[in-house]
Amino acid sequence: MITPDYYIQKMLSEARERSLASEDEIMRSKRRAWWWLNATVTPNDWEEKGVLGTYVSTYQYVSSCVSRVYFSEKPDNYDKDCLGLYTPSRDRTADTIWVWSGLNWKGRIRTLIHELAHCLTHPSSLDVFTSTDIGQMYREQAAEAVAYVVCKWLGVEVHDYSQEYIALCMKGANRHTIKVEGLVRVAMTIYCGINARRIRING
Repeated sequence: MITPDYYIQKMLSEARERSLASEDEIMRSKRRAWWWLNATVTPNDWEEKGVLGTYVSTYQYVSSCVSRVYFSEKPDNYDKDCLGLYTPSRDRTADTIWVWSGLNWKGRIRTLIHELAHCLTHPSSLDVFTSTDIGQMYREQAAEAVAYVVCKWLGVEVHDYSQEYIALCMKGANRHTIKVEGLVRVAMTIYCGINARRIRING
């Protein structure tokens, strides 16, 4: 039986090997995958792929975990590669998640899960990392690894984007270790929350 940690270990291993390439090469490949996530959302896209239930259940679950989830055009001061943003509040009662409205259904599902992973690992870094003194690149690796495996369980293919994303992050992170068992716990929490809602929606 293939266990959840297998998928995360495999992705991290593939990304580590990929990170040996030049930063420019990885960035070009990441942007090609980003373009795929950037396809226009149309009514037919939702219906033909049969993923409306998955998207709605993902949105519902993520919304239940933070104060506000919203979609909009990308603000001018955001990085051009930014697809979403988790913003914690001081007392954690007004956390928000923003997602770029230009994403297609795969991109929205993946980005909602990625940002929620930031939320769930933010207050308890020692559950996922070997130190609380970590940089943003390690947090990004962890969030994308969670997004990748949850999307895989949901039947949403984001492998190419996740691999390039994590590989690029590994270029800027070389001091600490991510605890795979911690990522598995976060991934299972998110997946179970989404899937319970998906079962109710799909009947």
